[in-house]
Amino acid sequence: MKPFIILLVLLSSFTLQSQEVKEYKAHVISSNFTVPILRFNRIDPSVPGAPQDKKGSVAFFNSIGAGIGYYYGRLSEIKDAERVISTEMDNIIGVQTGFLFSANSSEGSNSNVFAWTFSVSVLNFQIGYGYEFGTLNSYEKRSFFTLAYGIPISKLVRGGFYKISGKSIEAGQPGLKAGFVF
Repeated sequence: MKPFIILLVLLSSFTLQSQEVKEYKAHVISSNFTVPILRFNRIDPSVPGAPQDKKGSVAFFNSIGAGIGYYYGRLSEIKDAERVISTEMDNIIGVQTGFLFSANSSEGSNSNVFAWTFSVSVLNFQIGYGYEFGTLNSYEKRSFFTLAYGIPISKLVRGGFYKISGKSIEAGQPGLKAGFVF
């Protein structure tokens, strides 16, 4: 009986604080990791030795990248009486710029990817254009197109973005449908 009373005293000493969830339509600057799914390198047919029957070459998952972007989406904050406990940003649309990196040295063949990219992002999928500064075949053009997935830093660690502006979304307000802000 005595342990039960001690437990009751301990539990009653804790005060339960109410938590408030606020959602915003927000514009943020965010950093992210980029995983290129597909890269299309264009071929210059005027170069001697270039394949005449191809428009380009495709590479899959050949590098990793990092960048910074400007996004619009839904920001959720959970607050207690004193401070913000949790913040989460769900990107809907945005623009992103960054770099892709990789190095491969196998059996005497060295290739390095170091490329700048600019992308339009929809739900963290990025469609973009890039310029390669690294190793290329002699007949490939330096510019390329890419389809990638961006992993926001805010999904991995607390923070990772800077809120520029936000408009509060009230419960039941039109515009919050199926988890998306329109």
